[in-house]
Amino acid sequence: MAVKENEVGKLLIVGASFDLSGNSDLRVVLTKPDSTEITKTSADGVTAPAVPITVDVDGVSTTFAANEYFQYPTEAGVMTPAGSGWQIRGEYVDATPKDLCGDNSVFTVEPC
Repeated sequence: MAVKENEVGKLLIVGASFDLSGNSDLRVVLTKPDSTEITKTSADGVTAPAVPITVDVDGVSTTFAANEYFQYPTEAGVMTPAGSGWQIRGEYVDATPKDLCGDNSVFTVEPC
């Protein structure tokens, strides 16, 4: 995932490997290199789009099925500081109650 420091509106994609369509809330948790966690929810724009998407994952074209990935558009002040060791994961919540974690990914935030 190519992310630049202080980017706003950059779509971050996180695979889930399970159906997210029955959610009551979705969360994306970003962990900065200093271990500070930032949690974004459906209220912040986290979605599980009902269309498939193909993205580059570590140089490999990867397709995520509809309702099986989290999508979060970055907001001002979130993607800082630049550096390696950032982590991202998605979390699914529903009324049954389920609270499930999606895939974990490590990435670098590059200087702008």
